[in-house]
Amino acid sequence: MKPIDFSRATFADIVHELGALRLAVWHALQAYGPCTTAELAACMDMDLLTVRPRVTELMSVGLVVLSGDHRGREGVYRATTLDEAARRQSEQWINAQETQLDLRIRA
Repeated sequence: MKPIDFSRATFADIVHELGALRLAVWHALQAYGPCTTAELAACMDMDLLTVRPRVTELMSVGLVVLSGDHRGREGVYRATTLDEAARRQSEQWINAQETQLDLRIRA
């Protein structure tokens, strides 16, 4: 999917298009999280360099977020629900629209 496709898609569409590996990482994070990417890779019996980029990709579409905790220098991640991800996306869109309106008024 291209970035514009993600902005037009519903979260159900996004989950359908995630691909097997991303979907496996999301489900594993639901089952084992919140955890670090290293802990998740160990739980999944996968290489860290396979898991970490998938977590980053899932963060970009809002299906994974930082939990706010840290373990040493590593962040702790958790999976979001589809409803939570859709709500966050909607809030971000509204904030972006308000910022653009504010910039137009000041110009």
